[in-house]
Amino acid sequence: MKRKLLIVSILILCMLTTLIAGCAQKSSSGNEKSGTEQTGTNEGSTSDERKELKYEVLFVISKNRIPDRPSLLDQVLKEKFNIVVEWQDVPSSGLNEKINLLFATNQYPDMVWGVGFTGDTPKKLGTDGFLIPVNEYWDKLPNYRALWTDEEWETMLKFESNADGNLYYLPQKNYRIASAALIYRKGAFDKLGLSFPETVEDLYNVLKTIKANDPNSIPMPNRGGAGGVLAGLKLAYRVKDGSYIDPDTGEFIPYGETTDAYREVLKWANKFYKEGLIDKEFATVTDEQWTERYANGKSYIEYSYAERDVWANTTMAAVDPNANWVWSPTNVTAYPEKGFMYDREQAHTASGSFFTDKMSEEQLERMLEFHDWLCTEEGSLFICMGVEGVTYEIKDGEPVFMPHMYHYERNPEGENDWKYGLYLGNIVQHPAYIKEVGKDANLKLSDAIKSNSRAKYFQPIPWKLTIDEEKTLADWEPVVKDIRDEYRLKFIMGQLDPNDDKAWEEYKNALNKVGLDKVVKIRTEAYNRIK
Repeated sequence: MKRKLLIVSILILCMLTTLIAGCAQKSSSGNEKSGTEQTGTNEGSTSDERKELKYEVLFVISKNRIPDRPSLLDQVLKEKFNIVVEWQDVPSSGLNEKINLLFATNQYPDMVWGVGFTGDTPKKLGTDGFLIPVNEYWDKLPNYRALWTDEEWETMLKFESNADGNLYYLPQKNYRIASAALIYRKGAFDKLGLSFPETVEDLYNVLKTIKANDPNSIPMPNRGGAGGVLAGLKLAYRVKDGSYIDPDTGEFIPYGETTDAYREVLKWANKFYKEGLIDKEFATVTDEQWTERYANGKSYIEYSYAERDVWANTTMAAVDPNANWVWSPTNVTAYPEKGFMYDREQAHTASGSFFTDKMSEEQLERMLEFHDWLCTEEGSLFICMGVEGVTYEIKDGEPVFMPHMYHYERNPEGENDWKYGLYLGNIVQHPAYIKEVGKDANLKLSDAIKSNSRAKYFQPIPWKLTIDEEKTLADWEPVVKDIRDEYRLKFIMGQLDPNDDKAWEEYKNALNKVGLDKVVKIRTEAYNRIK
């Protein structure tokens, strides 16, 4: 039985009302006309003769990219599976909090479509009894299982299953081992006589040179708040958020954010901030503002996705057609003798669709059938590329997006897959899609890293938590994270000096007051069980 909250505050109810009324755009398939003419699905498809099944599905949107309803996805759901969906289109900002609120107030849908949240969300909801364990239905998902090698499958289950042995969502298949890298404006670097930096000190000097030659620039822009500022620097200092295994000593580090290495990261970030080398508005910058930094030619280097080099060149074409943004196969390091670090990505991504206990058995099996179809060649081609003659065409035997669709080189302003209710990170990416949107850079980056003997990885930890531990962490880790986020902003922006021992002790004491000691104890005991 799920745990029911006995008291829900008026404030939460008000927040929910605002969420549903202001943020959630509900539309029923078949009741609205699409703004774009969409004709047919796969030639020869016939309407499912089984009875129609209706679902409420939460669908995450981003950057105001809201699908037209009914979409191509709606058509295929109806024609191939006789499924009709009432969509709740919810913005990605604050997504996990919104999902938790919906479940806390018993306003949750039948299903949450698989993108935008971390795997911790379905893990917690599964522990609380709201979700259906998908591992009881592997016989309904043969094509999904076929995506994985036996080793990948066992690793995925080990990492994503709850303490009760159940898996409460369908993790996505990951096609790369790494995606993030330093991308930089090589044309400007060459003009200024700059080489790609190897050390953090080198990076600082490069940024200083850029700023001196272009005083109005933001040499190292970022989005994603403090996390975006710190991401590359943390790798340089071989430190991670949360718990990890030291890549050099093999020592278990229960909480990286209180280590000396993390403090060094904050010192550099503070230095970059004070000297205008990173965005002074990093904590609040919007995607639109971040894009404008590129379009105006004021950006030079950023820790980002490797695939963004082509996007950056396209965005800057009007102001600097010779920008020549490229990705680097190496990261900056604080310890050149030790090589450089990457976050090793696993064969799965900790995000995916999950199904609630509001579904009937019949509804669940029909929806699982649809998800399994997405893992076939036909299904993955559809969910990633759409419909031939509507969103893609065949050229030289390969599916390519039609001229009106987004393409990272041909038409960066074109219609994207979101408009048609497509892809959204669901389950598996079709090779044609990877190529069309320029994400093959991630595959090239992965190959470059694998062939470089100086590259090292943080190895993920396959936690074995008890149910009580999962519940305790669900209560305490978010509170600890909030304090961490508050203080790291203060350190970066100079409200507190990371060089000041008293300020550093104040930070650690604040973490302990809200339960860090509990988190560390649980994480350490759980690690000791598996080491």
